[in-house]
Amino acid sequence: MNIRKISVWTLGIILLLLMIGPGNPAQASALAKPRINRTSHHVAANKLNTKKSARAHVTASEGMWGTSHVTFSDDGVLTIYPGTLENYCPFNPRYITKVIFKKGVIAPKDSSYLFYTFENTTSFEGINDLDTSHVTNMQAMFSNCPNVQGNIDLSHWDTSHVTDMAGMFSQWRKVSSLNIADWNTSNVTNMADMFVMFHDPDIQLHHLDISQWDTSKVTNMYEMFSGINQMTHLDISKWNTDSLTNMTETFCDMPELQSLDLSKWNTRKVTPMNYPLEQNTFSGDTSLWQLKLGPNSVFLGTEGLITPPGNNTALPDGSGNLNIGPKWMAVDQNGVDNGTGDVHNPAGQTYSVNELYQKYNPQTTNAPVETYVWQQKTTPAPITIKYVDENGNVILPDKQITGEFGSAYDASTAQYKVPTINYNGSIYNLDNTKLPPMTVLKGNIGATKQTITFVYQKAPTPTPNPVNPVNPVVPNPPVTPVIPTNPEKPTTPGGTQTNYAAVKGEAVYAVKKIYMYKSPNFNKSNRKVHYNKSQRTKRPMFVVTGYARSNNGALRYRVRDVNHQTKNAGKKGYITASTKYVVPVYYQSIPKSRVIKVINSKGIHAYKNRNLTARVHSYKKNTRLHIKKIVKHNLTTRYQLTNGRYITGNKLFVIQSKR
Repeated sequence: MNIRKISVWTLGIILLLLMIGPGNPAQASALAKPRINRTSHHVAANKLNTKKSARAHVTASEGMWGTSHVTFSDDGVLTIYPGTLENYCPFNPRYITKVIFKKGVIAPKDSSYLFYTFENTTSFEGINDLDTSHVTNMQAMFSNCPNVQGNIDLSHWDTSHVTDMAGMFSQWRKVSSLNIADWNTSNVTNMADMFVMFHDPDIQLHHLDISQWDTSKVTNMYEMFSGINQMTHLDISKWNTDSLTNMTETFCDMPELQSLDLSKWNTRKVTPMNYPLEQNTFSGDTSLWQLKLGPNSVFLGTEGLITPPGNNTALPDGSGNLNIGPKWMAVDQNGVDNGTGDVHNPAGQTYSVNELYQKYNPQTTNAPVETYVWQQKTTPAPITIKYVDENGNVILPDKQITGEFGSAYDASTAQYKVPTINYNGSIYNLDNTKLPPMTVLKGNIGATKQTITFVYQKAPTPTPNPVNPVNPVVPNPPVTPVIPTNPEKPTTPGGTQTNYAAVKGEAVYAVKKIYMYKSPNFNKSNRKVHYNKSQRTKRPMFVVTGYARSNNGALRYRVRDVNHQTKNAGKKGYITASTKYVVPVYYQSIPKSRVIKVINSKGIHAYKNRNLTARVHSYKKNTRLHIKKIVKHNLTTRYQLTNGRYITGNKLFVIQSKR
């Protein structure tokens, strides 16, 4: 959000300060202590009773707010008793530190600005019991209450008649949660600035559950979430935005926001109403690496969508995956949401920001539902061939087809489509009525695992002739072909597998001082880069891209340096494969204690899914966590906690603990 774009709520505050400014001494004196507006239209003077406190400079007061009796204590506590409020506060809000609502308090039909600029108020006790069933206008109702703290429960509020919620919670920077998930917003048309935070560094609101709101009548979402700088995920995927016309800066300046699903949004009516040249819907969202779009979530071309940084920058989700280029990448092949890739192994086409704008421009009518992520390297996934009888029992070991990503495969050949199998002395014939379609049998190797299943029928056993017994001829099945493989681990010159070696594509780091060499034969003249022994969280890290052996047979890793933001990042060469010097970055086992400790200075996130999506919690450094099991994801590992959540198994972030 640009500095020159001051919202209407900020302008309101400035005007208020000008109105009560130091213009006249009498007015300044009146603001020196709590006061009740004594205008006969608002407060019945004959019911006002001001009592002197033991401290001469403070007064305790009582009076009426609409038909509600109110008291104001020496320490700034405003207590409101049953009755109907008028749409302004009779006290100078500057002196109110706490508001207590007794049951039976009714909010006025026009509740706009009702608690506006209660800037020193820290809590609204009993606010969930406030009767809002008659309210139609909640504009700026709690705007500029920056010191209200804690978890605010408004779940009992009846908002079924409200049409305006603009600026309602603006500047609630110390509130950690809002329980407003079940609000009825079916009549609301204006949500502009509803949660805007104005770049405050101390914002506590990390999560907002408003996924089920009915937004079908909302036309204005100007700056609705702008400046909520600690929120990483926001689920608004089910919102109906058919009426939306203003989306200027809706999500701008949310630097921790990682993902948005707008695939069901309709933004075809949106026009750059406020600032024609600067829509800036996503401006400042530097961590937004995952965006799902649909046929009606169109761009005007000025939304400020970030260009991915590239240069092997780590994805913001802590998964360890790298952004290799400055483009966005479709998750699935052929630009269709068909499950051929995932957010950490995308398989689709790459797009610059402008190309993505063009793909989803207002003139396009058939843009696909697709998820786009920061550009990443695609890892090909194997195709597994299964052979089963009619009951699903395996009658031949699985085979696999592997190869480069995008390369063609054909499982319809006799090498894979075996016509006859001899299993346990019985003959099984391929059931041609249950063959997979040719679109499955032939295709291109993708980024997600595929399974092709061939079903077989057991052949009847021949009955011998008792008079002239003839040995039946058993059909001679074709020899089972050798399964083509791409070994993931190197072998010794004698042909036996090297068990300790890291898998190709796996990340490793150095635990002692090492060198990178130009060739597998290590000598001083062949040294390329020197790596010192470092503390655990700063150990130099590499990705294994292949293997080689020196002239004397010693195993070497062919690697790429992935120590981002260092001068050696991206360099390639050879390092030792000795586990005395180099070990995998990811844990492969569970400690006996089943306890790990967080060592990353910024903590770690916990997720609902093993691919580290759907973040549900964060853990600070030194937190000890109890482990249920370890699971693999591609060439990395995750720990599943006893509460079912998943965290990274990366040794740079966690360490196995003895207790």
